[in-house]
Amino acid sequence: MGYCTDYRLDVSQVKLVDGARNFEPVSDELGRRIREELDKQEFLPAGDAKDFFYGSDSRRDHDSILIGLSKRFRNVLFVLQGAGDHRDDNWFTYYYKGKMQYAPVVMEHDDFDETKLEALKGEKKKEVTMDRKEELEFLLNFAEGTDFEESSTVRNQLRALWTAYCIHADLNPDTFDYDQDIMSLWVTLCDNFTNPFGSLEYMSFENIMAKHLV
Repeated sequence: MGYCTDYRLDVSQVKLVDGARNFEPVSDELGRRIREELDKQEFLPAGDAKDFFYGSDSRRDHDSILIGLSKRFRNVLFVLQGAGDHRDDNWFTYYYKGKMQYAPVVMEHDDFDETKLEALKGEKKKEVTMDRKEELEFLLNFAEGTDFEESSTVRNQLRALWTAYCIHADLNPDTFDYDQDIMSLWVTLCDNFTNPFGSLEYMSFENIMAKHLV
């Protein structure tokens, strides 16, 4: 089996309102026509929603397929998310009016700063606070370094941490920021050989993690 990538394609209709570009859900008819074109190309066969499609594949002609679709449906923005077998193969590509924009997902962290080191010994216990970036980093480190074969409890802890993170960051499923972060979590778990979701496709994993958020 070749190198496989998990894909998710979101589509939205672009409309100009008072000179501003708005992104709106596609109509049922437009969603059906896009679905038919994807079926002709045998690309992303899973899912029956009108505005997003998903699947796993080893083919590499998605750019030509979606550039062609964006030429045919010129008022539609196509957003393709990809997560490969390697942790750093995590990206978004936007297709609109026959052109494309590639946007790799970049994991960032602060450089070492000795002035930020703190010694906890003998200090009074402080309230622990984290911003969104720090909390996501903690979550990804948990996913990367935890032995999930040790007990079923740690799998539940991971979902609890994800749920808490989304509440703190005010993230809702099927939004751009949510999709970006849940994809980062999925890619990190794929690098952990004890990954408890290893037998699942990406969308099944996403549904499990969103159980307490919808």
